[in-house]
Amino acid sequence: STCLLDIVRLSSPEHYDIHPLWKYYQQDMLESETCEARTGVPIEDFFKQVYYFGVTEFYMFYGALSCYGIISLIYFLKSLFTGKVNILCLLPASFVAFNVGSIFHLLSHYQNDLTHLNGNVMHHSGFTIGGDNAALVNTLPPGLIINFTINYYVVWWMTSLILEYFKIDKWIFLNYAGPFIIVKMIGQMKIIHPFVHTQHKSWYGTHISPYINLFMDDYKGHVLCHHVNGFCLGDSPLYSWIYDIMLYHHGKLYENGIIKFGAPTHEVATIIIDYILLFLAFATLFVTIALFSPIMQGTKEKVASKKL
Repeated sequence: STCLLDIVRLSSPEHYDIHPLWKYYQQDMLESETCEARTGVPIEDFFKQVYYFGVTEFYMFYGALSCYGIISLIYFLKSLFTGKVNILCLLPASFVAFNVGSIFHLLSHYQNDLTHLNGNVMHHSGFTIGGDNAALVNTLPPGLIINFTINYYVVWWMTSLILEYFKIDKWIFLNYAGPFIIVKMIGQMKIIHPFVHTQHKSWYGTHISPYINLFMDDYKGHVLCHHVNGFCLGDSPLYSWIYDIMLYHHGKLYENGIIKFGAPTHEVATIIIDYILLFLAFATLFVTIALFSPIMQGTKEKVASKKL
């Protein structure tokens, strides 16, 4: 964590200094430990080492995503062409799938940036290679492949249980949601994300962005908020505000000295926050699916019960 935070502290001090957590994480260790003192490597060279190390993981990650997406798509198309899919149910399914992907993102982003501090912190630095600072465009920050895989499975499993509870055909939804979420994530990482950082405006354009920004602000929320003061974590139209509130109070615990980084209280707090994040993921998934369950494609049992 020392080296990852030093990458931001030394390359983007204005961002680091107002972040709700990072400066408090390091305040007790900077006098005795820096990344360069620990590794003997200048900080920008260390950034390059980590960046290039993640290229292999990048191709592994996108290769696994592609396989999963293709398999899910094949099974969904099989259901579609055999007449098992109600086309009218795909619109609510798309909205729910969008939120499933966003809830996965919020869970992972909070852990990667704020509690477990893996390589995703690099993306907040001012160092770049070919204009990229490890934004999942050409490399994968270290630790993300494990975090993303575990969290996606957890969210997938939660979604499956909730779909079963509401008697919604889980396999049709999950096979549809898989490629939908992958396209959403790749679109955000490879297209929208680089655009808002380099063009300094919303990707959705002058005419559409005012309406999109009513529930999801891709430029102001991400570039001018998340990458300035560290807040505004996610892109979920319904739930990101919950995580922002939690982050604010999380930061206050360190600011007021109630918790210190590296102390036993910090380790306990990190575990508690993980459980809170899992609870929030389940709760927000449950609310989302509950709201749309009446117009999502049900199982045969649900259809039969309606006829009765």
